[in-house]
Amino acid sequence: MATLTNTTTVKPARTDYPPHTAFLDALMSVLCIILVSGLFIDGWAHNHGIVDESFFTVYHAVMYASYALFGFVLIGLHYMNVNKGYTFWRALPQGYIISLIGVFIFGAGGFADMLWHIAFGIEEGIEALYSPSHLVLGVGYSVVIAGIIQSAWVRREPASGWGQLWWVVLTNACLLTIFTFFAQFMTFMGATDGIYGIPRDRDLWTTAIIGGYVLTASLQTGIVLFMMRRWVLPRGAVSAMFAFNGLLMGLMLILEMDNIGESALFISLFMIAPLLLAGIVADVLIWRLKATPHTPNTNRLIGTVTAFMIGASNLLAIYILGTLQDEFLWWEIHTWLGVPSLCAIAGIFLSMLVFPPQVPETALADPAEQSA
Repeated sequence: MATLTNTTTVKPARTDYPPHTAFLDALMSVLCIILVSGLFIDGWAHNHGIVDESFFTVYHAVMYASYALFGFVLIGLHYMNVNKGYTFWRALPQGYIISLIGVFIFGAGGFADMLWHIAFGIEEGIEALYSPSHLVLGVGYSVVIAGIIQSAWVRREPASGWGQLWWVVLTNACLLTIFTFFAQFMTFMGATDGIYGIPRDRDLWTTAIIGGYVLTASLQTGIVLFMMRRWVLPRGAVSAMFAFNGLLMGLMLILEMDNIGESALFISLFMIAPLLLAGIVADVLIWRLKATPHTPNTNRLIGTVTAFMIGASNLLAIYILGTLQDEFLWWEIHTWLGVPSLCAIAGIFLSMLVFPPQVPETALADPAEQSA
């Protein structure tokens, strides 16, 4: 009697990662822009009081649809690679598993956000940024984008120039913009209109505005130093990132649909131009000083100057804005020169953290060995 034998073979699990491809990098970068745009469209609606009545709005739909598109691509790619024999935690090119984790964090935050709105109503103003469910969404956004950056960070192949680093610059610009989104009430244009004209509460306004300047300059300088720690930035990279950030923040905070022309001028002059000026200074220093990840002293100087320029150029924009409205800056020289200096001090400390001085080898030795 014939016997049946099982001829099915089981593929051994692959312990390596799928290879990175230029197509996947480009796709993730485009999806990153779509993801961030969905957030800013919803942020614009909140800032204009359009979504303060219900959770189920077209603006929320756009935001969650952009997330769903990103998640669909990553989950689908992960599923296909698992079927090819890759292990679960290595079924995406190295780094991208972090983005997949971010997708699930965001999904959990979205469900929690719906329950939060049902239980406690719709947040307004600053509360809309810092409710627990919205902070979970922010963490999800950041982790999704951080995975793309991690994918670029771990590669052994050398990369330089716009041809190889455009998607890295774009992705880091998106991460910076997520950070400034959640600090929008402390951004230069969002919090500094009280320093010209008649002061309402001089000390209170000064304290709040100084904090906003130092925080925003730290976020923007920090992302530049972070990138300089790993890559030789192409010419114009910092300017492009800062202009991208200023454009999205300006569109969300300022744009009024019934006065687009005037709003566009305002965004160009007072949101993009100051950051662009600071970015140009940083790019020129990086280029002329030949900054690389192996030039720590140079990079510390660039971080300090960049932070100072961010504060000074935005303060100049505020001064011009007040002059155009016949309301002049009421800060004295002690403050309006001191604030950019505080930004520079923040830049120094950030630079020392990202590019710390080398520790002498003797200081790293085991104390027991030294005593022996």
